[in-house]
Amino acid sequence: MLSQKYISDSPAKKRDENDDQDYLYEQLDQINKRIYNYQQLIKQKINILLGNNNIKSFDYDGLQKQLTDLRLEEQNYSQIQLDIDRQQSQVFDYYESEFNKLKSLYETINKEHQGFIKQKQHANELYCQMIETKQILQEDLNTHLLQRAELVGQKEELEEFVEQIKNQNEQLFTISQMYFTNGKKYQDNGNQITIQNKEIKILQQSREEKQQQQGLQHQATLLEVQLHQANQKIKVQRNKIIPLHKSLNLAHPDNLFQEFLEQSDIQSIDQSDFSFKLTNYLQQFRNNLFKNSNQGTNWGSIKEFITQLEQFIIVSMQQKLISNQLQEMKQTQKQYGEELSIQNKISEIDTQIEMKRLMIQELEEQQEQYKLNEQIAQDQFHSMIEQSALEAYDMYKTLNKEQLQQMKEHEDYDRMLLSIQQEITQIISDKENEQFLNVMKLIEKYEISEQAINTNIYMVDQQILPQMKQVVQQLSKLKREIEHLNQNDKNYLERTSKIEQEIQYMEQQFKKKMDQFQRQENEINNKVFEIKQSIQMVQEQMINKIKPNKAQLEQEILQLNNQLSQLQEQKYNLEQITYNLNLNGLNKSPSRRSVLSISKSLNQLAKLKQNITPIKQMKQSTALKTNSSLKSIK
Repeated sequence: MLSQKYISDSPAKKRDENDDQDYLYEQLDQINKRIYNYQQLIKQKINILLGNNNIKSFDYDGLQKQLTDLRLEEQNYSQIQLDIDRQQSQVFDYYESEFNKLKSLYETINKEHQGFIKQKQHANELYCQMIETKQILQEDLNTHLLQRAELVGQKEELEEFVEQIKNQNEQLFTISQMYFTNGKKYQDNGNQITIQNKEIKILQQSREEKQQQQGLQHQATLLEVQLHQANQKIKVQRNKIIPLHKSLNLAHPDNLFQEFLEQSDIQSIDQSDFSFKLTNYLQQFRNNLFKNSNQGTNWGSIKEFITQLEQFIIVSMQQKLISNQLQEMKQTQKQYGEELSIQNKISEIDTQIEMKRLMIQELEEQQEQYKLNEQIAQDQFHSMIEQSALEAYDMYKTLNKEQLQQMKEHEDYDRMLLSIQQEITQIISDKENEQFLNVMKLIEKYEISEQAINTNIYMVDQQILPQMKQVVQQLSKLKREIEHLNQNDKNYLERTSKIEQEIQYMEQQFKKKMDQFQRQENEINNKVFEIKQSIQMVQEQMINKIKPNKAQLEQEILQLNNQLSQLQEQKYNLEQITYNLNLNGLNKSPSRRSVLSISKSLNQLAKLKQNITPIKQMKQSTALKTNSSLKSIK
């Protein structure tokens, strides 16, 4: 159904109202004419009834000629009515076809529009999802940037501590940093060696599979040789059995072989019951030959035929087995590829394994170097401790020189000095070890902080920002798509509006056509009515002149009076309607008028087709009355 489109009062609408008033005035004029004709007819019948007929001479032939002319005129108007009916039918068919075209076009546009609506809904949903995704990514980005700022602040604090320790004891910091870096690289290398060993193991498994596939190629070649040999055996065996088959006029060996397969349900020669079923088949075949043989049968040739048939079946089954195995193997080879391709893949795997082994070898050499570097760092650390202990011992001796001088003569002097030196060395060692561990922890925290910052940068630069860029691009694309779909909506409204305008124009044209037909029909109806009255008057003149019928005249006058009363009542009703229309035309404010839908227009067409038959009915009633009048005249 087309959507209703309201428009304001226009000159076209005023013309429609004027046409309605003109139509009512035409109806009033027709009723006035009918009233006048009825009055004249009643007056004439009353004069006839009273004997005041003004016709002085009776010219029956003249009345007959007048009646004939009137009937010819009636036929002419009937033909005109048929022409009008045909024109009406053509007009109905044309407008019905055009309305159906517009309806089909509108349904097509509406179907397209439903698709546009779904696309637009989908695009809007995606747009909302992308907006939500962008918000989530923005929040994630803000979180990472805030986290990075915190990490950078922590790293700067750690840098201050590192710089402070480096200034306090540069040698200890250098040894600690070398030891930490060396240990980290040693651990990373160990992990890499483990990964490479696992990958080598996977490659070796793949190589074994390829070698198995390559083995299938060799097996296929061997099977092809065996198949050729089996075909040769069948050829030899067929050369032996065919002459016997022809001389004995028995079934062909190939047919007997197929019969054996069908009766025994044997699929392969490897089946455990193959020999048993073959023996049973040959025994049954032999028995059938004995049963159907003649006295002159050559039993020696038959026995030889059965022996050769057994060998023929055996070699045929062997050939079938080899052929099936070869077929299955070739089917498997299709999945793996040709032998050259498999060999290339094996070589490629060997190259990868060799490269990984070389990589592992390099990593192991680096591990040895890292161990050596670790030992060097430990030696440097111990040397630093010994040097610090020696300096502390010398300082102790310098500070306590007088006391040591007094104790020099003591017998345990050397042992006491050695004990003091060992104690100082242990104190220095414990202190340096503690500082070493603290520096190692500080360096580790610094490295972890730096790694966290790098991870944060990677997450932002490599993941979040690219995703945001992609989302922004998708949003821009969706926005253009939605704008395009909105434009399609606008085009749809323009197209539907154009269709509605065409419908409105067609309805106006259709109404004009119908009004034109109605005016023509009214004119013809009036003319036919006048002709009918004239015919009736002529017939009555002819009848009454011959022999007036008083009772019939009184009955006809009564009927005419009743019809005259009905016409006067119709005239009164039309005058009231005309008066109300004039009154409404003075008081009516501008209104809005809806455009009729296609379905309503089609319904109106159907109703009009059913209702436009007034003159045809009048023709039938006229014909009936004419026939009855003629009968009465006769």
